[in-house]
Amino acid sequence: MFPCNECAKAIIQSGIRCVVYESDKYDGIPSNAASKKMFRDAGVELVQLTYKVHVQADVEPQP
Repeated sequence: MFPCNECAKAIIQSGIRCVVYESDKYDGIPSNAASKKMFRDAGVELVQLTYKVHVQADVEPQP
């Protein structure tokens, strides 16, 4: 998940320079926009993973 604005503050203060996240579920809400602005202003690189996972399960009949 993309970090909330409180987590963004802690991340920035700790000196982390790159945040990698998978989901941006709350994109567009004010606290998410605040996080993105804080990261941008602090020069933190944001990287969203773009892969997809495909899971297939086969059920074998029991003897």
